[in-house]
Amino acid sequence: MTFNEYQKEVWDLALPQCKNPTYMALGLGEAGEVQGKIKKVLRGDTMHMTANEVSAYHLKIKAELGDLQYYLAGLAACYGYTLEEIAIANIDKLHDRRERGVLQGDGDNR
Repeated sequence: MTFNEYQKEVWDLALPQCKNPTYMALGLGEAGEVQGKIKKVLRGDTMHMTANEVSAYHLKIKAELGDLQYYLAGLAACYGYTLEEIAIANIDKLHDRRERGVLQGDGDNR
């Protein structure tokens, strides 16, 4: 499945009242769900889990990443962007920063 196929399918599945930038932007809070699960790994919560339990925990992270991707795809669609366009623009930006030696640092316009 391509980025654009995924985006079209989730947009078709979205409820009509959810197809607006505010709703989709608020859904990006799913990033916090991902962070919370990773935080638990870092503090050692998975150290005493069996291999099967760790695998199940990783599937929870995968599910949260999927939720985040859904909202990102929806927000992009609200603004008329495809995920492919966004991915290409991001790669172009990173290549440009690398060529100029400014991958590190902060600020959008470095």
